[in-house]
Amino acid sequence: MSYTENFHKNSKDNQVKSCVYLRVSSNFGGQCAEIILKINNMDNPVKVMKKNLERLLSEREHKDKLIILFEELLDFMIEKDWRGACHESCGVQYVLLSELNISCEWKLGEVKFKNFKIQGRPVFFDHSWIVIENEIFDMALYKTNIPMVVSYPTIRSKNLLTMGNPEVVYNTNSGWGDDIYAERIKTIPLSKYFDKSPMHEKLGTWSLIQKIGQKLGIESTILQMREKYNGIYWK
Repeated sequence: MSYTENFHKNSKDNQVKSCVYLRVSSNFGGQCAEIILKINNMDNPVKVMKKNLERLLSEREHKDKLIILFEELLDFMIEKDWRGACHESCGVQYVLLSELNISCEWKLGEVKFKNFKIQGRPVFFDHSWIVIENEIFDMALYKTNIPMVVSYPTIRSKNLLTMGNPEVVYNTNSGWGDDIYAERIKTIPLSKYFDKSPMHEKLGTWSLIQKIGQKLGIESTILQMREKYNGIYWK
């Protein structure tokens, strides 16, 4: 078995921490490490998630806007296979929610998979998520940088596919500290981070914000939002 730099090993603590900016290349001794979710008589998982999204948000204020926002992000993640984009996708959500006057918090910390281990060691990784009224909204969990793990978004602190508990423990502590990527993004103003995104040659992440914003009826221009969100907003 060969590791790349995708995982830091700590034999003393019997833990493994994933670096979110890299991918796994090992098949772990020929045995593919993956979580298989067995659900009998289930419709297409994407259809199920969209139905559950409507159920979870049906009684929330601004429900129609929230459904549009999270459905658009889900479709974009599937279409582009948008992996390892927790910080970028949370930035998108933070800007759009703020423009809709929906109060939210942007969290950056460590999470740990509950049911996935590598050679018996828990897997931790640095991650970003959104909190609205003390409930977790985490679209990026659907496309982590650990491709052998099957995971689904967290909406209102529920697994969007199963409606059960999330597949990770949020805001935990491995004792490893921040990885290189997390250290770097903590110091970059949001507008600058969006500008440097390879998502679009000229507009960066603002291209996605503009696209979803138009469907949400947001009238602010990219220039206005670039000036408005030129700070650091995670907590």
